Amino acid sequence: MKLKNILRYVNVLYFVLGIFTLFKMIYFTYSVHSEMSMPLSGSEFVLNKYIVSYIFAAFSIFSIALIFNGKKSLKILIGLDIILSLFMFANLIYYRSFDSYLSIYNLAQYRNFGVVGISAIALIQLKDILLFIDPVFLIVTYRFWEKLALKEVEMNSRQRIMMAIYPLICGGITLNYNDYFPTTITKVEAAAKYSIIGHHYHDLSSYIEDSRTIIKRSDVHDDIEEWFAYKNASQANDNVQDEGIFKDKNVIFLQVESLENFVINLEVENQEITPNLNKLLKNSLYFNNIKAQENGGNSSDADFMANTSLLPLKSGSVSHRFPNNTYNSLPSILRNEGYHSHAIHSGEGYFWNKENFLPHLGFDTYTDIDGMIEKEDEMFFMGLKDEEHLNQVADYIKGLDDKFYLFTVTETSHTPFKLPDDMKYLAFSEELDKNIFGKYFQAIHYTDDAIGKFIDKLDQQGILDETIIVIYGDHEGVHKYNNDNVLKKQSTDYLKYTNNGEVPVIIYNKDFSDSKTITKLGGQVDIMPTVLSLLNIDEKYYIETAMGNNLLNSSPGYAIDRNGVIYGDKLSDADKKNIKKSIDISEKSIRSNYYKKYYVPANEFKANGKLKKLY
Repeated sequence: MKLKNILRYVNVLYFVLGIFTLFKMIYFTYSVHSEMSMPLSGSEFVLNKYIVSYIFAAFSIFSIALIFNGKKSLKILIGLDIILSLFMFANLIYYRSFDSYLSIYNLAQYRNFGVVGISAIALIQLKDILLFIDPVFLIVTYRFWEKLALKEVEMNSRQRIMMAIYPLICGGITLNYNDYFPTTITKVEAAAKYSIIGHHYHDLSSYIEDSRTIIKRSDVHDDIEEWFAYKNASQANDNVQDEGIFKDKNVIFLQVESLENFVINLEVENQEITPNLNKLLKNSLYFNNIKAQENGGNSSDADFMANTSLLPLKSGSVSHRFPNNTYNSLPSILRNEGYHSHAIHSGEGYFWNKENFLPHLGFDTYTDIDGMIEKEDEMFFMGLKDEEHLNQVADYIKGLDDKFYLFTVTETSHTPFKLPDDMKYLAFSEELDKNIFGKYFQAIHYTDDAIGKFIDKLDQQGILDETIIVIYGDHEGVHKYNNDNVLKKQSTDYLKYTNNGEVPVIIYNKDFSDSKTITKLGGQVDIMPTVLSLLNIDEKYYIETAMGNNLLNSSPGYAIDRNGVIYGDKLSDADKKNIKKSIDISEKSIRSNYYKKYYVPANEFKANGKLKKLY
């Protein structure tokens, strides 16, 4: 190849853009790293250790433009730069929302973005404009680069082939950097080490590998059997407190949006944040050491864990990737005990694919906003306001004749926690009312008020006497959507409100007098087996499928989070090894539809009052 072709004007621009992108990726990493306020993999991120990966990733993204000549190559370069800037911006906002990065699996969840768009807008920061300096510069100076591009000599076929090989080499080197990193690091840590572009190369590679790798039940049978055998042998289920005390009671699962544990019994400026939940504790089992375990599915992961006692997927959500699978779910288990199961969602059915996912979990009826009374003045953000939503749920329950299990979720307390003045019931100082904690407290207090009215209405209807209500958070709220740096800037009192990744679990019954706070460590996968024990359901029906433990037994408690971090004392090395495997075991069981062989769901259900078939 002649030197004049190697030094084409467009190639110079390609080099300039590569350098720009290199610095943007470094800025991106340090921006995220500073917002995390924590070291990566236990030590500070050292750029020079990973600079080679960054360089190849930066130049590979524009390499496709080198295959073309002159003006066409220029347009491709500019287009790629605009797309890359938007993509990096989207990743930054997604990180601020979910502590992770975008994945190709998110494409299946595209309709979710329209619902939560207002949350994303609230997370934009002024410094983000730095990601768009180069595309703006290119657009402004386009005429200059166009004149230079028109002067270039066209390449022949051999030269184009050589240029086409170049991006493959760059991408290959970037991809191979994955071999140097442990598989247990988070997406944020991995992207810091081989760049945000490199992360997406690996994400695409993993997606392709997952798509073509078919996991068969027979291939994972021994691994799953061995895992459950160890887990069940290590749990002392012969000394269980309160076993069967709620036998034959109706069951309501109330999953509360963004409810963190630290707000329970919290007073701020002489006002209780959750007065109604606090009052319920007098007649409840309150579990105050439960780790949130959701992953990319967020609230839908909480739906899944509470109803199956399985851990969520490593990438994407079960509700979008495997909505039609068969699980030994809570609705299915309770059906054998004479219960009818009902799921009510106050928003659009497509959100987290609930309209398909929840019926396949075994619910006999499914209701979303299309089956509710939609009142324009009672709509807020993603659906009905919590007060109106729970009011309609209470009316629905009143019409039930049989023993029931009802699952529903609140939504008003979703980030960005911006309520209109007429929904703010706390009289805060001006400073607190404007910062992120004040907004969060107002949102949670509104939902707490709605829960109080809901329970009062059930009591008036005579339903509470024969019913237990299981109230828990789907994931963290203010600590999930705002990192320590943001919280520190927003409030000087932020250290008072630490949460340690916890959600509360409250199991309430009006006539329960032996209230207690249980400090045993656990996770959201432990909710189902604990409730089944209280209902006196024989463990033989779920012990070979529930990954969670009964929090009322005497065995040491533990939890594993989405990053593979294990929490728990008194665990042997063998215990930790088996717990560490749990994420892979759950992944294999979901992807192989392992439980289809053993559990057959009912084929019919009602969706918004109309009879439908699953298959």
